[in-house]
Amino acid sequence: MIPFLLLLPPVAEPQTTEPKAAFETASIKMISPTGGGGHSHESSDPGMLRGSMTLKSYIMTAYGVKAFQVTGGPNWIDGTTYEIVAKLENPRVPLPEKLMTHERSVSEEERLHLALQSLLSERFQLKFHRDAKEMPAYDLTVTKHGFKLNAAPETNDCGTSSTGNGASRKLTATCIDMAAFASFLARQTRLPVFDQTRVQGVYSFTMEWTPDDLKTVDPADQGALPSLFTVLNNQLGLKLDPKKAPVEIIVVDSAERPSEN
Repeated sequence: MIPFLLLLPPVAEPQTTEPKAAFETASIKMISPTGGGGHSHESSDPGMLRGSMTLKSYIMTAYGVKAFQVTGGPNWIDGTTYEIVAKLENPRVPLPEKLMTHERSVSEEERLHLALQSLLSERFQLKFHRDAKEMPAYDLTVTKHGFKLNAAPETNDCGTSSTGNGASRKLTATCIDMAAFASFLARQTRLPVFDQTRVQGVYSFTMEWTPDDLKTVDPADQGALPSLFTVLNNQLGLKLDPKKAPVEIIVVDSAERPSEN
């Protein structure tokens, strides 16, 4: 799930003026100098971005990467929370060819990400370069006992919803494929996860577990849920095999605190 809610407009309509991926208006305000974290807000307006996160989280959203793929920069990029309220410029107009990808139109969500990239560059003076780093990772594979889920019919409401309650975590997955599930597992393990299952189709399921760092050492605690690794094995017929792998990362060279407006 993306860090804040993207409310997207209807299908684009032709127009004669050349549009661009940019925000028509954007307000930035510091919420907490040391708070970190982030949350989302709901809006009834199309093409709106509303977020309350750190600069690192905005970078993750804008460039589609995870926390372990962003490094460098001043300490405050992962400790100061900023509220951004922005409205997409020309949300109903097709983008020019120079912003087309793979000979197709850029989706509304991609357009919001492109506009956020521009905003971070202009208002935060964000400068970075891409690199590759070898780090611990996992291969998601099928156990020797076989995959245990039955394929689910596709719907228009596919995705994942995760919740936490004390020491427990719960995932509700609706018609997701193994590549999307591997991406979810990467967020949970904070390490890259590569789909090597060769399992086709989409699947719907619910799973609950206790993260290893929250597990109790008291053997008398019968209420504790099994670990993520145990649930994957017993419920889904999947396992995470540790490995080392080169992973693309974003190295923040510099960033400046934005002026508020």
